[in-house]
Amino acid sequence: MTTEQLEATTTTPAVAYLLTWTTAGTWFSGEQQGANAPFAAKRTPGARRDVAAVSLSVPQRDLVEATIRDCCQQQGWNLIATNCRSNHAHAIINAAADPQEILSTLQSQTAEQLTAGEPSRDSWWEEKGNIRTMNDNDGVQAAAFYVGVILRRI
Repeated sequence: MTTEQLEATTTTPAVAYLLTWTTAGTWFSGEQQGANAPFAAKRTPGARRDVAAVSLSVPQRDLVEATIRDCCQQQGWNLIATNCRSNHAHAIINAAADPQEILSTLQSQTAEQLTAGEPSRDSWWEEKGNIRTMNDNDGVQAAAFYVGVILRRI
């Protein structure tokens, strides 16, 4: 058995990716935010303090979610769940694509749509986000319940 064959049999492919990204100027490196503080603090290393904090309105949040759905459909990615809050967005996606590329595409597409409605703002999202790889269906189901159900009630 070659090294490549061994790697192919021992590597578990990702079932889905949980992508989370924050609005510009909202969370700064090392700051603790709420009950999910350890996760939040890691999400945005080096948020820009020179950018006014972005807080998305309900119509803007709806636009972000619609854009994520449209983008996933156009790219052939399976969108499992999405939710946009006032200062961050979540998407759970199953795709045979680089998760960093998926995150970058979603950030740029949503920023483009938001800018169409508010051209005076030139920055909507922090440059980086968080990517969690989920390798089992139980993890995907739990994340989908959180993103698709629990956050809708908040």
